[in-house]
Amino acid sequence: MIDNLKDELEGYNGAEPTSHCSVKLTPDKGKEYVDVAFFSDMHIGCKFCDFGKVKEARDYFLKNRIHVLLGGDLIEGSTRYSIGAGIYEQVLTPTEQFHALVSFFKPLVDEGLVISAIRGNHENRFYKTVGLDITSILCERFNIPYLGVGGFNFVRAGNINYKIYYMHGNGAGKFFHTKAKKVTDGAQFTDCDIYAWGHVHELAMWHDYHRKCTSKRGVEFVDKLLLMTGHYLKHSQSYADEAAMKPSRMGSPIVRLSTVEKNVREYII
Repeated sequence: MIDNLKDELEGYNGAEPTSHCSVKLTPDKGKEYVDVAFFSDMHIGCKFCDFGKVKEARDYFLKNRIHVLLGGDLIEGSTRYSIGAGIYEQVLTPTEQFHALVSFFKPLVDEGLVISAIRGNHENRFYKTVGLDITSILCERFNIPYLGVGGFNFVRAGNINYKIYYMHGNGAGKFFHTKAKKVTDGAQFTDCDIYAWGHVHELAMWHDYHRKCTSKRGVEFVDKLLLMTGHYLKHSQSYADEAAMKPSRMGSPIVRLSTVEKNVREYII
C-alpha cells in the first residue's frame, strides 16, 4: 500500500515544474498589441514590503488587462535557518503568507491574466528547510504553469510568436553593473526575444543586438530585450540600507508585444 501511495495521491502533489509553457493572447478590441508584466520580488509578509505599491500594481494590471508573469520572491519566507534577521522582520506567519498569496492573486487568475510562475530564493527557503514548495502548491491551486526556477514562455500574440525566458536569478551583486553583467551573461546562451531576471532588486531594460546568418547566407541583426524586473521593498533601515547598497526604483517592467509584426516595446509602472 505504501508503494502505491503516490499513485493514490495523484492530483494532490502540487504542480510539477516544467521548462516551458505556451499561451495564445488575443488583443482587446481596437488594439494591435498585448501587454505582459513581470511581477516579482514583492516579499509579502516582510515588514519592508510596500504593500500599497504592490496592490497598486496589481490593480493597474487588472484595470488595463495586462497579462502577468510571476517571477519569484512573492513572499518573505524566512525561517530560523535563514540568513540575517528576516524571521524577526516578518509581519505574517508562513501560513498567513501563503493564504495572502492566494487571496491577492485570485482576481488576476479569475480574469485569466496570469501566464506562469517561477520560484524565488525566498520560496526556496521553505523548500530547503522542510521540502515544501509553496509555488508548486500555488500553481496547482490556480491551474497555471509552474516553470520551477525559470523557463520559456512561448507567447503567441495575435499571429506573432514571441519567446520570453524568465528566471528568478541568484547572486548578491551590490552594484548595478555587476547585476547587469549577470543578466547579460545568461542571455548570451539563451535563444529568446526577451530575457528577464528577478532577484537583483533593480528595475532596468536594455536591448542587446547581435548578428545572425540567415538560410540564404545573408546577415540580419537580431534584437533581444533584457530586463531586471524590479522589486517592492522599502530601503530605509532594511538590510540593503545596512549594507550600504544603492536605493533602487520600485515597480515592474511591462513589454508591449505587437500582434501585427514582430516588435517589442517596453515601459515601466
